[in-house]
This record gives sequence, C-alpha cells and structure tokens, in this order.
Amino acid sequence: MSYDFNDAQPQMMPTGELIPDGTFAKIRMTIRPGGINGSTPMDAGLLKAASESDARMLDCEFTVVEGPLVRRKFWQNFTVAGGKLDDKGQSKGWNISKASFRAMVDSALGLSPKDMSDAAKAKRVLQGLKQLDGITFAARIMVEPASDPKYRDQTRFLLG
Repeated sequence: MSYDFNDAQPQMMPTGELIPDGTFAKIRMTIRPGGINGSTPMDAGLLKAASESDARMLDCEFTVVEGPLVRRKFWQNFTVAGGKLDDKGQSKGWNISKASFRAMVDSALGLSPKDMSDAAKAKRVLQGLKQLDGITFAARIMVEPASDPKYRDQTRFLLG
C-alpha cells in the first residue's frame, strides 16, 4: 500500500509563520488577563507575573484587522511594573511600555505625537490599562531576531 498525496490541496501558510518584516497594517490589541491585579480597580486580574523576575506584564494578542493578512495574529508582553530599574528607581520596562501605549493611543485617536494641547493631553489619560483592550491602530510590523538560537524569531510592531 502507498499514499499518494499529489491530489491533496497545498497547505495554507503555516500557522505561526511570521508576518513579513516591514508590513504596514491596522491591528487590534486584545489583553489576555493573567490573574494578577493591576494598580487600579479596573485592572483587577489583568496582569501576568513574569517567570524569572518581579515584573508584572500585560499579555497582549494583536490581530490584523484588514488587508491581505487579515486575522493573522501575534503576541507581545509589556512590562508595567517591576523588572530592571533605571537610575531613578523606575521600571525600565514600564517606561518603554508607556511610550508604546502612548503611540497606540495617538494612532487610534489620530493625534499627532507633537500635539501637547490640553485636549490631546486629556485623551492620553486612561483610568486603567483595561481601557487599552480592543484598541485599534496602525503600525509597521517587524521581525525581531531571536537572541538565542533555541528560540524562534518574533513578530513585533513599531509605531510613530
């Protein structure tokens, strides 16, 4: 007996294949609650604990919402507390995450990053990280090479 696969349909793009580096896309962020409370009542159960440090993270899933890559997904964690500290005693990861969140809000609301009017500043104030759940924004997707050969490269995005 033999199996002839010549009449089988070609496989779709493999699950987990990276979105091509440099792709511009409109993406939606969904927060995947991790069971750890954030610093506001709205963020109860929202954060995830890091496995190797005291860092607390927002576990996010990103979905392309339009274009030829619609429904493709990738994942990224954002440190919101703990981890390595800068010379002022603040979380380095949180400072990086804050800049990303600001860029998401600016893109979603059509704000210029240079707009420091009272109205723009008010739009950048959130009552909790939970308000970022479902935010849709434009970004350039990039491939970040793995720092260790035993891990796969990862999809990330750039804003601004």
